[in-house]
Amino acid sequence: MRPVTQSILHDDPEGRPGNCLQAAVASLLELPLQSVPHFVAEGPDWLERMVAFCSARGYQLQTQPVDQHCAYGMAWGPSERGVRHAVCWAGGRMSHDPHPSRTGLLQVTELIAFTRAPAADGRTPAGDPPMSSSPKDTTDAAPEPEPEAWPFPWPPPVPQLGARVHYRLDHANVRAIHRQRVAAHVRGAAVRAGDVCPAVIVRVSGDGSDAPCNLQVALDGPDTFWVQQVASGTSDGTWAWPARPAGV
Repeated sequence: MRPVTQSILHDDPEGRPGNCLQAAVASLLELPLQSVPHFVAEGPDWLERMVAFCSARGYQLQTQPVDQHCAYGMAWGPSERGVRHAVCWAGGRMSHDPHPSRTGLLQVTELIAFTRAPAADGRTPAGDPPMSSSPKDTTDAAPEPEPEAWPFPWPPPVPQLGARVHYRLDHANVRAIHRQRVAAHVRGAAVRAGDVCPAVIVRVSGDGSDAPCNLQVALDGPDTFWVQQVASGTSDGTWAWPARPAGV
């Protein structure tokens, strides 16, 4: 699986349906987002379209009870945003949430297993799941070294002290940074609401994936900015996990 982030959220200002399903399929089949149709936006037969698309690329899809182990596939259920959402599933747990918040599902209500179907010519289909032992085709190219395996799930299930995250500045932050710089006689690059800055979690208040955090935000200059009791999310004034480290 190669994680892909959805590009359209459920509250899209143009009224387009969110494309978490498109991003989940792209992740599972290891395809670019633009190579996968936005099934939900194409009509009420979106499920049949998705099944046909995956079948044409070497995968059989089958629903299964949520209390059974799913080795590779997709899970659906309600998100904390109050909408039905799709995530990637591997090894009996969520392996990737296409939403930028990476917060996953409140509850799994449906599971769809993705099973490799042998191609007519006997070759391995694109998007081979990680558990496959099929050798790579090296006829015309030298074999590529396998990336070093990352020993932890990504994103982490809960905020962790010292973890590096991305923080999105809001208007109050911009005003506070300006006052801080004037008082300290510090000069740095201009900041605007919506700017995304690297940050380090310096305190976690509570338990769970939605625990508020204090962050030390790195600015484009010699200074930093401290924010307190920040929730994870995608709007200004929230933090989110960055793209996964290489090898995850």
